[in-house]
Amino acid sequence: MSEKPLSADEVFVNLIRVAKEDPKIHSFITTVVAMKDFDRKSLINSFIKEMALKGAPSEFIKAIAALREPLLAEKIKELLQKEN
Repeated sequence: MSEKPLSADEVFVNLIRVAKEDPKIHSFITTVVAMKDFDRKSLINSFIKEMALKGAPSEFIKAIAALREPLLAEKIKELLQKEN
């Protein structure tokens, strides 16, 4: 029996949860969302390729890929800052 794919909201809730639980992911996401658009998109593209080669879960890759969007990156930045 295959699992139901996660909705976009569930993916981002999980991404924030993982960021809170894993200092490396938290640091990466915090750094990424603070970057200028071009730099953020370039880094994310490289990271996505690396994670795909390492067999990372597709939901995680999709969530990271969505951080290329400026409005979403800003919202994630705000959420993470509120947690600190």
